[in-house]
Amino acid sequence: MSRARRFPLLLLAVVATFVAFAPAPARALHATAQADPDVRWATGADLSFGLGASLGVVEGSATELAFSYPFGRKFKLSELTWDLKDVALAGVHGSVGIGRRFRLNLGVWSALSEGNGMMIDRDWAYADSFSVFLEPDSRNWTHESRHPDTTVDKVIVLDQNLSVMALQFGSFSLSGIVGYKHDTWKWSARGGTYIYSTEEFRDTIGSFPAGERVITYEQKYSIPYVGVGASWDFPAFQLETHLLFSPLVSASDSDLHVLRGVLFEGDFSGGTYVGLGLNAVWLFAEHWSAALGVEYQSIPEITGDVKITGAEGNEFFGGGGGLSLSAASVTLGAGYRF
Repeated sequence: MSRARRFPLLLLAVVATFVAFAPAPARALHATAQADPDVRWATGADLSFGLGASLGVVEGSATELAFSYPFGRKFKLSELTWDLKDVALAGVHGSVGIGRRFRLNLGVWSALSEGNGMMIDRDWAYADSFSVFLEPDSRNWTHESRHPDTTVDKVIVLDQNLSVMALQFGSFSLSGIVGYKHDTWKWSARGGTYIYSTEEFRDTIGSFPAGERVITYEQKYSIPYVGVGASWDFPAFQLETHLLFSPLVSASDSDLHVLRGVLFEGDFSGGTYVGLGLNAVWLFAEHWSAALGVEYQSIPEITGDVKITGAEGNEFFGGGGGLSLSAASVTLGAGYRF
């Protein structure tokens, strides 16, 4: 049975098991501050604790870019698009509350499945070979390869934050958030087909051996952020939402072209991060609850420096690379409250 066919059965089994035995409601990929923690006990009037677990699916894509600067303009030489599709994630998270205003939250998530993705690699050779300047877009590429056998090898999402309640009106509360995220995403592309321009425009068609690793790619992000959170608490229902922002994203990436034996390493800083999330918890019995969480994050294109290492030596290109990421997750679970 193929990975694509095995995944829905695997996910269904894991979700069913999780819903039946999970100790706490699921949360999206942000460690949220809760006015009423999932599993709570008091060590005194001023200190409380919460623990939880989550299971979900993440979808999205990442881009990898290469640039040159002919004619005094920034020219896109290459763009690789890496899918995040049907990737199952599991996570644990906890919180410590000090009084009613302060709560420290920590969460970590990791991939359970490889997903079912596609990688598309496009190049534009006009600046170097064709002596014609055209703005690169999805139609006028000179080289393209497609790799439907693309898997997600690693996902690690670490989030820690401090939430401070600023206002409270009845069931509604508003909080400020300061935190730090560290994300790692890694892919492998195998086999696939290609169309290249050698002597003429798109005159060479071929394929890579099925199952043979062609490119591996990894992105790492460090994200200090601030944000605002709001929650509404009712006897049998709780709703929490948050908006997060950072202008201080730093990142690195690593691209190994296995068949050529060439390694591309990028270093990036000054990027922007936006995160938006919503969590709904239903207290359907005295101690039991069910939860649904959704989360979206976006890191638009960041340009940085690239080092290339191969059999012919090392090269360095200032402003020669770029990367971006967007991802959305949905989490589902059930829990028991003491």
